[in-house]
Amino acid sequence: MIKIILKNISKFINNKKINYIYGKKLKKYSKRFKIPVIICSYNRYHFLKKIIIQLNKLNIKPIIIDNNSKQKKILNFYKNRKYKKKFYLIKLNKNYGPHVIYENFIFNNLPRYFAYTDPDIEINKNIKKNFLEILKTYSEKYQIQKVGFAIDDRNLKDIKIRIGARNKKNEIIEKIISLKKTMKRNKKIIESNPIVYKTKIDTTFALYNKKYIKKNKLDALSLGGEFTCKHLPWEKNYKLPKKENAEYINSKLKDISATINQ
Repeated sequence: MIKIILKNISKFINNKKINYIYGKKLKKYSKRFKIPVIICSYNRYHFLKKIIIQLNKLNIKPIIIDNNSKQKKILNFYKNRKYKKKFYLIKLNKNYGPHVIYENFIFNNLPRYFAYTDPDIEINKNIKKNFLEILKTYSEKYQIQKVGFAIDDRNLKDIKIRIGARNKKNEIIEKIISLKKTMKRNKKIIESNPIVYKTKIDTTFALYNKKYIKKNKLDALSLGGEFTCKHLPWEKNYKLPKKENAEYINSKLKDISATINQ
């Protein structure tokens, strides 16, 4: 019994040390930018490479927080000399999920303003290079925690979302809802030129303002026009790499909430 307790204490201390190192590295990288851009990465090489190239064209060197990816392509990509100088990498020792930025060892080492995104979006080709400053301006104007890109919904697949939750008996209660209907219901125009929506943003590209972080992490504004982005897995005519997409779908089967029929 004592051996088990000591082993657990040792494991806890070791994790604290590792997390301290991750946090220190993040703080060091973040200080190099007025507004750092963080990409959450896990096994999706195709999208990660694509968004890094897009950000580099906007003179942005992103910080990748990798949730312990195992995919060979992505691991080789991290070591590739041609690309290594185009991003900073923090490779975690386990998968903390898409909301990794709210882990204390990450969040506490980020500056007041930072941007965070999944890798699977396509940034609008007409966006200005000072777009982060513009998002920041709207965050202060409306005193809101997140201001991000509106998703172009003109050419979306008929995607269904499985929403799950556990009741008091720890049983999973789930319902299936339409993505398009949910997106329309969650958007309310509050300003034009560009169009500003009061909406919900999960992990699509957004600027975060730590001053206004609240318990409900989804409340946000999204901007249309040149700020509109495409969520590539939802696009009708976008051809996803078959093997990579199959691996992703299989990994989501056990999630109590997930997009289905991608």
